[in-house]
Amino acid sequence: MACLDPKCAARIAILDPVLTLSQPRRVTACTGIDAIAHAVETAVTTKRNELSQKLSREAFTLCLTAFPEVMTQSDQLEARVRMQLGAALAGAAIENSMLGAAHAAANPLTAHFDIVHGRPSGSCCRTWCGLTARIPSPAIVTRH
Repeated sequence: MACLDPKCAARIAILDPVLTLSQPRRVTACTGIDAIAHAVETAVTTKRNELSQKLSREAFTLCLTAFPEVMTQSDQLEARVRMQLGAALAGAAIENSMLGAAHAAANPLTAHFDIVHGRPSGSCCRTWCGLTARIPSPAIVTRH
């Protein structure tokens, strides 16, 4: 569990893509990049497992196909549905495997330099995930 306390974990998520139609383009971009970073980072974290892999793979597929659409056609509700579902699945993957070095590096940048979270998490993701992906996961390696 990512939050380390069951009392902090969400029991329900209400996904309403209509609420996102009026958000500024920059908010759409930063939150979309962060959702994609969550999906990628949970796929390569050393604490990944079979369930988190399935969740992160589906989250990545949904977000990666929907992101260009929501950025170029802001009123495209179906793409926003896929984006929200992908973000929710990436969150579920986090709860099952944790995040890694990319978010460990991005969070202080967000906190100390007043940078919108999606920017450093996306930037750090490329570097750190490439390194982390080379480390085998004990949960997956020992199974085979």
